[in-house]
Amino acid sequence: MKINTLLLKITPIIFGISIFILGFQHVYYRALNPALFPVPGKFPGLIFLVDISGILLMLCGIAAVIKKWRAPAFLLIGLVFMLSFLLVHLPILLGNIKNAMEWTGAFETFAILSGAFLFAVNSENSTSGTTYKMYNIMERISKLMFAISLVVFGIQHFQYGDFVATLIPGWIPFHLFWAYFVGGGFIASAISLIINVKQKLAMALLGIMFILWVILLHIPRVYNHATDRDELSSLLICLLMACISFLIMATHKDHFHVSSYTH
Repeated sequence: MKINTLLLKITPIIFGISIFILGFQHVYYRALNPALFPVPGKFPGLIFLVDISGILLMLCGIAAVIKKWRAPAFLLIGLVFMLSFLLVHLPILLGNIKNAMEWTGAFETFAILSGAFLFAVNSENSTSGTTYKMYNIMERISKLMFAISLVVFGIQHFQYGDFVATLIPGWIPFHLFWAYFVGGGFIASAISLIINVKQKLAMALLGIMFILWVILLHIPRVYNHATDRDELSSLLICLLMACISFLIMATHKDHFHVSSYTH
């Protein structure tokens, strides 16, 4: 089995499972994810919103695993995260533009919604003129959105390199170097996406980098802080980023082509 075929089979499943767990966290902890859905605690009907969003994400996560329901599931996931970005993150960010944590949460949300739309596009099987053009536009915009998120992540690694360095496991040397190196990798990957040069290679390396983070950074942190919801959330977000990167790698062609999952 070719690596692209394998990635097209497993990435939507991993993406769906990750979304399911994020939704389950809402219901289990009776609270929204503070990084992805930072709704103020005084919001009217907050508990209702927690339950509805949690159940919706869980259902979408399950549907994303099932091939015939995949496209609408990913579209709905994208819409949920789009609403969070537009209605929650943007007002908070515009109210405190120097809030580094909000920049991170906002553009993690932005990246996830772009990835959900990319998965939706590649779950459809259409070659008709109008629909094909619509998917083409949607794919290009979603890639640009993901690239913008990568630029933000890269800039943050340079701005807050000292803090990022503290997250790197102690047995790995040259912490600050790796913090800056990863920041440069984010920006280089974003440029590759925008100008469409060495895009396949860039996304392969980016996906590998995210997977290495999952293995070297997030799994040990989840193990050592098993009751900390945020650690598991960070692992899941990293997995989602890896899935998006590998999807772009696996579907990259000289000319846009919909229905990658159907071949």
